[in-house]
Amino acid sequence: MLFCPTCSSLLIIEEYIGHLRYKCRACPYNFNITSRTSNKTYPKLKEIDDVLGGASAWENVDATDERCPVCSHPRAYFMQIQTRSADEPMTTFYKCCSPTSYTFKQGFLNNDMSNLVPITENAVDIAVKWLQKGELIALPTDTVYGLAADTQNSTALKKLYQVKGRNFDKPIAICLSEIEDIKLWGVTDSLPKDLLNALLPGPVTILLERTVGLNGNLNPGVHNIGIRIPNSEFIRKIAGKFGSAIALTSANLSNKPSSLCPEEFVPLWPLVGAVFDGGNIGGSNSRAGSTIIDLSEKGSYKIIREGSALNNTLSILHEYGLK
Repeated sequence: MLFCPTCSSLLIIEEYIGHLRYKCRACPYNFNITSRTSNKTYPKLKEIDDVLGGASAWENVDATDERCPVCSHPRAYFMQIQTRSADEPMTTFYKCCSPTSYTFKQGFLNNDMSNLVPITENAVDIAVKWLQKGELIALPTDTVYGLAADTQNSTALKKLYQVKGRNFDKPIAICLSEIEDIKLWGVTDSLPKDLLNALLPGPVTILLERTVGLNGNLNPGVHNIGIRIPNSEFIRKIAGKFGSAIALTSANLSNKPSSLCPEEFVPLWPLVGAVFDGGNIGGSNSRAGSTIIDLSEKGSYKIIREGSALNNTLSILHEYGLK
């Protein structure tokens, strides 16, 4: 919101002789709008300790023989909390006895949840550690749950295809932290100025001509690369701290529906290093995944998949003169 510098009234936006302008309804002040302005704010992720009662809740709890899924320490502190309806079993939360103090949970419907990790303040460090070890991780994005791996690790990429049961001829996109990183992996020279800032972060995958720095074993023989910057602080922090591109695809078996909560892809849990539990995510249209657009040809675009953000994406593309 903007306010009139003359009388402090709220300014409105109106059309005026072929352009938009700010106008004050209380005095003659007006100001022509000459450029696009946008501002995006990302909410701070809620930490699990807020639910468990904070650090003090762990001060007098008992310890038991429970191996940490991250550092393999054999013992962990534990507490039980009723997180679901009364007819469901209580959830056991653990905190590793080692100085790392990793927090994890176990014990839902007798499934092995030793690698289910709540999104706490140390979750980013845990995710980066698994990626550095060449393992896969499952995590929430701004649309559906995804499987991620180190793009530059060919063994990890092979494992990603095997876990999904995905045909090796089907390309996989990469995930980045910042818009400035896109030029490292895709050619952006022909794109209109500020177009990427208008599209991203968000539920959009852009196809660009790949650069030579990308692992040749990622989508071999494919000239373009799909690039994602999700509107998700958690996954962007992981990509930023990891310091390289992350291969990203949906957390489900190939040709099966995408997942909006970890319980929808339980069969994949034992096959990944960690499953980061962000609860239920997305709305009714989120299973459609990201909207995929090919921007590899100068001045034009092609819709590859409509996804969950088609209308807004088309509006932005037309605004920047793409056909």
